[in-house]
Amino acid sequence: MTPEKQFRLALAGINLKTVPLHHRVLSAYALNVHGRPALLVKVPQDFDRDIEGTRGIEVRIDPAGSANRFLRFQSESEGLTVMFEAIVDSLLDASSDAERTEDALVHLIEHFEELREMFASRGGRLKGEEIRGLYAELAMLLELRDAGLSADAAAAAWQGPYRIAKDFVLSQSRCVEVKSIRRVNHRVKIASVDQLDPRDDDLRLAVLPVEKCAPGEGRGLLDLVADVADWMDSAHSARESFAKALAALGFDAEDPFYQRYHFEQGDWKWFSVHGDFPRIRPDDLPAAVQDVTHTLDIDELSDFTSSSHWAQPH
Repeated sequence: MTPEKQFRLALAGINLKTVPLHHRVLSAYALNVHGRPALLVKVPQDFDRDIEGTRGIEVRIDPAGSANRFLRFQSESEGLTVMFEAIVDSLLDASSDAERTEDALVHLIEHFEELREMFASRGGRLKGEEIRGLYAELAMLLELRDAGLSADAAAAAWQGPYRIAKDFVLSQSRCVEVKSIRRVNHRVKIASVDQLDPRDDDLRLAVLPVEKCAPGEGRGLLDLVADVADWMDSAHSARESFAKALAALGFDAEDPFYQRYHFEQGDWKWFSVHGDFPRIRPDDLPAAVQDVTHTLDIDELSDFTSSSHWAQPH
């Protein structure tokens, strides 16, 4: 049963009804609080982390001395909203790779704090570089459509809105990190070492030239959103996943503010991230340095020029 169905089951019951959620190491539950959904996560007795809430989410922790202590992420809205679903899915995904309970709890909390900072910095609307990045990721969704992927598969593969390390995680251990560039600036920002860490995956860096132009020229951002949405409407789960992703980004397609954003789109540039690909590796960092942000000049990557996963046989 999906988390969405488990939360709906909890909300259909009496007040304070709980339904267990599946997680590899954490004890997590869907909770009904007078018609408002909440995510419960069991924490140790000595847990003392102070966590602030964010837009639409209140955070509570049971007092010390409780027989069982729980961290609660509670929606401020009645019913199951798209935004709350997206946040819960993102928190569970971000903590699912940990092997130990304490590590999973750290990952979950750190991811929530990243989401809180992201929402605070956006102030309700995406900024210029975020809009360009969204345009590139939406364009990649249409690339996946043209490559023959189903709407369900493409929507599930799109992980960028949830701050997962790679923007697209496909089947057969294939991943794509998407970046946009301008005509006069061929440098891309790498937000963390994980973005270009292939591990055991076949990782490609896909770079799309995107130049802003006047309204009425090029392709409008909202037109691109509508094209993707039309495709996603072919499957209920894809439509919901797409809506959750946009909500996680804080993007409102009904906001006329975005009508001014039109872009001229160039041809995709593909690079295979393997071997000696120039990147900062986790082992390069001193133990005290947890992460770094850096800039990559794609004009220096000619030795790693490649093509998309679907343009060559598997």
